[in-house]
Amino acid sequence: MTPFVAPLDDILFSLHHVARAPLIAAWDTAYCDQGWPGLTAPGEFGGQAQDALILAMTSEIFSGANHSMQMVTGLVPGAIRTLLKFGTDAQKDRFLPSLASGETIATMCLTEPSAGSDLSRITCRAVPDGAQWQISGEKIFISGGDQDISDEILHLVLARTSDNGVKGLSLFLCPSTKTDGTRNAVKVTRIEEKMGLHASPTCQMLFDGAEAELIGEEGHGLAAMFTMMNHARGDVALQGVAHAARAYQIAAAYAVDRVQGRLSDGSPARLDQHADVRRILDVMDRYALFGRAMTHMAFVAMELGDQGALVEFLTPLIKVFCTEAGMRSAELGIQVLGGYGFLREYRIEQTYRDARITAIYE
Repeated sequence: MTPFVAPLDDILFSLHHVARAPLIAAWDTAYCDQGWPGLTAPGEFGGQAQDALILAMTSEIFSGANHSMQMVTGLVPGAIRTLLKFGTDAQKDRFLPSLASGETIATMCLTEPSAGSDLSRITCRAVPDGAQWQISGEKIFISGGDQDISDEILHLVLARTSDNGVKGLSLFLCPSTKTDGTRNAVKVTRIEEKMGLHASPTCQMLFDGAEAELIGEEGHGLAAMFTMMNHARGDVALQGVAHAARAYQIAAAYAVDRVQGRLSDGSPARLDQHADVRRILDVMDRYALFGRAMTHMAFVAMELGDQGALVEFLTPLIKVFCTEAGMRSAELGIQVLGGYGFLREYRIEQTYRDARITAIYE
């Protein structure tokens, strides 16, 4: 998908709605028709019931092909896992089939203008309204907060139900369409202009008395949220692996074709025949291989379900190492290409820009 990145970059924002480049519709149709959204969803909900390791392998492939697209679709498996663990039967029946089919895409709404890593500062509030809840407040940095490639968007929103610090936080399911078929009171107020990931709409959201359902227990939002968050952190690690591998592939292909200097016998030397360039390429390759091995180990432990301590240990480790590896590989790759690495044509500068956020978010 790399050649299609530039045509996909344009995002149109009008009247609180996001429209993306026409090519994305064809990509999304193929993505859904092939069953990728429901890869890990149970068969009874229309999924393929594959394990977390298969998901990890495919997630890396999609992130390497087009990180921006993976940003919009990549939270669906985490939402499915959260619903399976904390959702009621009615919630599973309502949301899982459409998540598995791709008709619904999920978002994770945690961050606020004054509440980043410190979730105790969250002010977005939910109040009961009969059998439902109403959510009011702002959320920022929401990937895919609005888009036109799915019929429905399911926002998983962490909101305050009491003033008891983090114990006053609960997790809610807030669909873009209400149960009566009308549009919910959720709108995009701003699209962020970013260093990278230009084809991924990063949204500032306003919830204005939006209809929502509590998932899990009231006041236990962090436990439910971290199920999705830890899955997201593993996926971010895979994004780092994808960028490391992509940077290596671009740099290695260039070094094989580029003639620079001469060998000791006087014959022309390819760039990859210089010892220091070979060393750089080896470092880049090892970053990707080691990061992939560690991340696969974490996803296997997650799938087993009885390796909680190992998952808890590996999750921050892979997140830090793999994202740093992706950034470092992109930097090294640009150095291998020299001046050409600074040009958009060779795409490694995009890898450098897109990889930078992975060490910041989640």
